[in-house]
Amino acid sequence: SQQIRGISPVLNGSDGDVAIRVETLDSIRHWSDESLAAIVDNLRIQFERNPPALVISTDDEALEFLLTRRAELFGEAPVVFAGVDRDERIARVERRYFTGVHEVFSPLPFLDMVSRLFPDRKTLIFVGDASLASRGIRAPFMEAARERAGYTVELLDGGRQTLEDILGRLRRAPDDSLVITTHFHRDAGANLFEDMDAIRQITSASRVPVLSPALSDMNSGLVAGSANLGFLHGRLTGELAARILKGEKPQDVPVTRDESIRFLFDHRQLRRWSIPLSAMPPDSQILNSE
Repeated sequence: SQQIRGISPVLNGSDGDVAIRVETLDSIRHWSDESLAAIVDNLRIQFERNPPALVISTDDEALEFLLTRRAELFGEAPVVFAGVDRDERIARVERRYFTGVHEVFSPLPFLDMVSRLFPDRKTLIFVGDASLASRGIRAPFMEAARERAGYTVELLDGGRQTLEDILGRLRRAPDDSLVITTHFHRDAGANLFEDMDAIRQITSASRVPVLSPALSDMNSGLVAGSANLGFLHGRLTGELAARILKGEKPQDVPVTRDESIRFLFDHRQLRRWSIPLSAMPPDSQILNSE
């Protein structure tokens, strides 16, 4: 991932030899209690006698896992978390063992951009799956859209609906609406979707523009996305990890807030929806220009 690419050079450039091993929960596929138990057993076998000097988690699911399994699997090893955006989850960490980077997704700049580009659209249809990442991002955006920006809000939840049901609704989306999508890898029918496959189906089916505050693949039919700042986020994480490895205690290393944001736009989609370049916010990046 971009985060790991950002973390690795920082640690490899720190004092001493740092061997980095990557383990994945793959929570999209390993959904059942049986699969989780197998992952726990595998990690226990690997690290029971040789615990790591440090553990880094890179998303909500990984931190949630470590909040309950850290001591059992990794002993006294400290943890540096990344890719976590919910205040309440970060509030649960035991600072004696945890520090990290709080990834802040502020809804208001995104909603300001949406209203600037589409001033006559008053309904936002949110689409996402049941993952912690998707729910964590869309919840504050939905609340801000409803309470602070005055939009009518609708949720198409992949945790309760199949992707086909969602696509059917998007084919009938009202004229005054927009679609706001987050990650989508699994639906209520236990269907799995690789990478951006579901997003491409969503943008293809929707009769109104589709935007995302969390996705950066601008070859998927999105009008607007968010610049993938995962590499820079990873560098911040690596810097905190390096401090821990050099002897600082987690509780003495403040949790860092990462509020980086930059909007991406697909020039082809801007033309399709007749949006002038003059409407773009400052520092926007326009991709796929001809």
